[in-house]
Amino acid sequence: MIYQNNIIDKEKIKLIDYQIIATIIFIMSTIFSIFLLYNKKLIILNKEPILQGKESKIADNVNSTIVLIIVLFLQYLNYKSKNISELENEDIAPINLDITATYLLIIASIISLYSAYISPEEGTESISLV
Repeated sequence: MIYQNNIIDKEKIKLIDYQIIATIIFIMSTIFSIFLLYNKKLIILNKEPILQGKESKIADNVNSTIVLIIVLFLQYLNYKSKNISELENEDIAPINLDITATYLLIIASIISLYSAYISPEEGTESISLV
């Protein structure tokens, strides 16, 4: 029994480590979104943007794709966490709420990616923090 608890504890720690990594990547993506917004501001002010039309659109698409991948990965981690909690007969209600919230983030990320994909190149990209 102690051996099984050690394995479960190691699995919990591994899940937390993955969540930390995903959160760091998400923060970096958010910072990059701020950069893209600043680039859009430069375009509106008729100043020289850091990224030109197609470069900015590609960057926005890549950033939105990364966010979607992160959110999907976080959902995978939620389900892994739920499985561990079920094995330990713990209350899974909080995890179910996390799963529901993450589904909403997935929907928002898909909409954001679609918006980035259909936006025109020339300085009117739709830049989102989600």
